[in-house]
Formats: sequence, structure tokens, C-alpha cells
Amino acid sequence: MPALRPTPLELRPVADVAVEDGRFVALGREPWLEARPLQAFHRGAVVEICYAMGLSDRMARPILQFRARDGRCWNAFLPAPSEGAACWRGRVPPETVAIRICPTDEPGPFQFRIESVRALSSREKMRLRFASPRRGLIATGARMVRLREEADLNLRFVLERAETQAFEKWRARRRRAGPLGSATAGQVAVVISGAVDPADVEGACAALLAQSHADWRLVLSGASAAAAAWAGAHPDPRISDVAPHGGAAYVMALCAGDRLAPHALASFLAAFARHPEYAIVYSDDTRPTRPDGGAQPHFKPDWSPIRQAYSPYVGRAAMLRAGIAQAGRDDATATPQARVDAALADAPAGTVGHVARALVATADSAPLSARMSRKAAPKPSTRKVTIVIPTRDRIDLLSRCLTSIFARTGHRDYDVVVIDNGSVEPATLTTLERLQREEKRLSVIRNPMPFNFAALCNFGAAQARGDTLLFLNNDTVVLQPRWIERMLEFATRPDVGAVGCKLVYPEGRVQHAGIVLGMGGVAGHFGEGQGRRAAGWLGGSLAPHECSAVTAACLMVEGAKFHAVGGFDADNLPIELNDVDLCLRLNARGWRTICDCRVMLAHRESASRGGAGLRLQRVHRPERDYFLRVWGAAVRNDPYFNPNLSLYDREPKLG
Repeated sequence: MPALRPTPLELRPVADVAVEDGRFVALGREPWLEARPLQAFHRGAVVEICYAMGLSDRMARPILQFRARDGRCWNAFLPAPSEGAACWRGRVPPETVAIRICPTDEPGPFQFRIESVRALSSREKMRLRFASPRRGLIATGARMVRLREEADLNLRFVLERAETQAFEKWRARRRRAGPLGSATAGQVAVVISGAVDPADVEGACAALLAQSHADWRLVLSGASAAAAAWAGAHPDPRISDVAPHGGAAYVMALCAGDRLAPHALASFLAAFARHPEYAIVYSDDTRPTRPDGGAQPHFKPDWSPIRQAYSPYVGRAAMLRAGIAQAGRDDATATPQARVDAALADAPAGTVGHVARALVATADSAPLSARMSRKAAPKPSTRKVTIVIPTRDRIDLLSRCLTSIFARTGHRDYDVVVIDNGSVEPATLTTLERLQREEKRLSVIRNPMPFNFAALCNFGAAQARGDTLLFLNNDTVVLQPRWIERMLEFATRPDVGAVGCKLVYPEGRVQHAGIVLGMGGVAGHFGEGQGRRAAGWLGGSLAPHECSAVTAACLMVEGAKFHAVGGFDADNLPIELNDVDLCLRLNARGWRTICDCRVMLAHRESASRGGAGLRLQRVHRPERDYFLRVWGAAVRNDPYFNPNLSLYDREPKLG
């Protein structure tokens, strides 16, 4: 498909941007450009904006900001232009007096342009609403009764997915031949294993000869005599069958039939240049899924060693520094996948990078190594765990929760602290008194303060006798005897902070398998609604994996780590987002967040508060605004998600 015709749009530096040799240079992590003229953006209309970026530039979600005269701002997190260009659809607020865009989140040179802006036709808008009928109906009804925030939120769920979920069509519209960033020096040895047919070598050569980066060598490993003879007769001196590492600074190990995108080597090398500490850089890839050769994308998170250990996702689309590629790998028969896996296993923290572009088309589905056993018994732990449960009345929920804890928990050294936030119902008070008499591990402490979930949890933590805290909602039910032992496996690691688990609705659908920042505009439960036995994105719904945050409906953390960051923020986030904020503050101290989906509890989300779905947007607006002010940079690019995927769907959809 030909490139869209440019519109006469100008981008002017506003903050933390300079112009050098015709290129933008970010002077900080939030460089802002102003887009002019304003009239091109059709204020008040639903528009489609197409924009492009350099093919070797850092991939990040651009921020589109609409500014009103009274100082209000509305931010949209856009899909990353990983194929060279991307498109965003949404409503331009009618109050807009200026439009700004922040294309990247790293200092350094970058290229960015807006290719086109157009208002969607009535037919296009109707088609999109039919594709999401429930959201479309809510958006229309909310606007009719002047609930603008609710209307705009549901409209974003209608609009902010790609116009097609057919990857090849999606890619064809967004693919651009350039521009590229500055050239990066370094010779790359591309090792092709298992070439039997000369056609495999010919195809690999064609992909390499099309590379924008010209300093490479093709090396054959385990090739047939015919394939080696074809390579030996090639006139280009870069094609050989000699030892792979001599003189090369970087190595890629691929299988016969794998193909590199024309900008692949340049993109990998640009990532190494931006981060000299990297020893390995992997990319997204595509994998064949249909007999006709059709491919599907394999979009990946940034480096996630726990996910890789239990649900390997990296594959062989990776470039290694020559030293790590060679060290301890003298086995000439090692497969490309084995070489990459070995390098990842040896990589120190902070030395693995990720390029969120599909730079390699694999010739097969890239089978990965077996997942670590989910059935192996966890190691016994001597840690004492204090379970903290805030509650107010609703003894029907709390009694089921407590009964399940005492009847099903295999871990012996634990106690339960119930923080009673002013219960008044006689049945509640009577039952709590009886349970305390019957169960010595239960303490009920009264605190009738105005409802503040964060403060109640902090109060409970202060009463804890255990060295490990487990915050639990009163509307959860324990389903497995080893749930505490499983969570302790990670919570007691020196580099782990919060640990969560998979929560399922009473009917069996997933309610929580980890939180994605930016989902729904702030943060949300990715994977919600899938079956409890579904593998989920990259297998994460069946195994432990890193994520940016987990819900405090079931959250374990060592007491020392919890107190080191000051506990939950009861002043600014009394009810909403305090759990996400806690995880992010732990992350900032170097303690990762893990969601262990081997552990599963039943959860009636917000049952004791009347249901989250009925609350108006204005109810918790101050908390959302505060959270976005503090954590806007993290929300923009969740490292454990992928910027090519939509933030307005609970399952992986193209953005």
C-alpha cells in the first residue's frame, strides 16, 4: 500500500528538544513538540492520525497531548510505529487550543513526522461501533445524559484498536522503507545452521544483501555440501563458511529459512549503541501459523527472566556480543535456540535489551524449551506470615474467606488479623467473637475510621507478628493448600517485592493475572475474562511472570520491604491505585513484582463495596490524576507489555 499523502503539518520544539543537522535531539526523557496548524486536527471530531518514526530509533509509545485554555490537558498513549509508521484514532476535545506530542522517552537523536490527519466518516464510526457494540452503546448513552468522561472512556475502547486484526494487512499499511537513524559501526556474523538446500542459503543471502547495515558476514554451520558449494561460489566476499567469530563484534545465530527485515541489523546495533551495557538484544519476531505461509507476530515484553524460565518467550531472534556468544560454547552442533538460551542464562542483571520490532521472520514456529514444572512441591518455608484482611460487615463474605483459610492452608506458621472498619450488624459482631474463640490464629482489631483502604492495610501491617505480610480482600476464597508456600518462593527472594496470584470470578473466568500500566488509560487487569485454564499471553496465565503491579486483593510482601517504602499511600491514594503505586515504589527500589499464576483464589471483585463497574469517573478522579502525575512515565511504557499492542482490550490485540 502506498504511503499516505503528507499534510502541511509542522512540528516545533517546545521542551527538551533541539534540532541538529535536520534531526530532532531529545535532551531529556520527555521531549515535547507542538503540532501546527491546529485547524488540521478537526477539533471536536473523531480523527485518525498517522505518524512515522526512524526505523532504528528507540521504540516507545508517543504521547499525544490536547491542551485547553484553562490549563487542562488530555493525554493519549499511542501505539509505537514499529514498522516505520502507526495510526491512532480518537476524539479531539473541542476545548483544544494546542496539540503537543512526545515521540520518545530517551535522550538522543530521533526522527518523527505526522503523515496525515483526517476526520472519520459517519460510516467508519458506525462500523467501529458495531465491532464493539457494548462499548459503543454505553458511549452513546453516556453522551446523551451528559456523562462526558464515561462516554469518552468507552469510546476509547471502541477506537483504540487497529482497524484490522489481520497482521499482514496491519503491517502492510504501516510498513515504511525509512528513514533510518545514524549508522552504527560493528561487524555482525550471521550464522545460519542446518542449510541443506542451496535455496536456503540463497534466501539468507538475499535478506542480508538487502540490509541497510552493510558490515556483516554470512557463516554456514552444519550446511550440506551443495549449500556450502553455493556459498563458496558467491562473488560477495562477505559470504563464507569460516569460523563465525573471527573479527566480528556481534553474532546472530539463525536457522535455515529465517529471514531478517531490511533494517534488522541496524535496529539491533542501534540498541547496543544506546546501551553499551547490553550483552544481548532480542527483538519481536513473526512465526508461520498457516499452510499458505501466513505469519503471526510474536510481540514480547522487555527482559523478564522469571517468565523466560517458566514460559520461554525470547526465541532465537537475538543478537549477541561476540564475547558472550563464544564463551563456553564450543559445541559446533548447538542449535541457534540453544546458543541464545545459554547466553540468556549467563547474562548478568541489566545486560539484556529488547527491540519492540518484528525484525526476524522465523522459518518455523520456533519451539521453545519445556516449561519448568508447575506441579513440583514448593520448598518448605519457616517464614511466619500475617494475613491482613480489612472488612466492614458483610460477614457472609468474610466468613467464607476465613473458613477457606483455616480449612485449606497447608502452611502452618501464619496468623490472621482482621481490621474491622466499624461493623454494626449484630450477626457480624457475634460471628467475629465466635471465630476468635474458636481459632487462636485469628485476631480482630477495631478501627472505625472513615473508609480508607490504604490506611486500614497500613494499620493492619503495624499489628502484624509475622515477618511477611499477605494483604487479602474479604471477598476472596482460598482454593489450594500450598498457596502461601508458592507465594513465599518469590516473596523471600532479595530482588522481589510484591507477589500476587491469579484471581478468578466465582463462575471460573479470570479476574486478575497481573496489571498492565496504561490499560484503559491508567492501569488494568490484562487477561481478564479468559478461562481459568487458558494459557494467556505468552503462557503467562499458567505460570509465574514479571509484571509492573498486582492487585492488593491478594498481595504478599516481606514486612521489611513494605516498611522501607512507607507502606500504602493513604494520603493521596486512599481507595484506588494504592496497590499499583506500592508495587511501583517497590520496583523503583529494585524489587520486582511477580504474579504467580500457579496460585489461584476465587474473588468476587468489589463485592463488599458494591461493584466497581457502577462508579462514575469523577468519583476517584483526584486519585487517578495524582497517580498519572507521579507515574506518567511508567504508565506510558509498561516494560512487561509491548507497545505494539492495544491498551484498550483485555486480550492481545494490535494497536
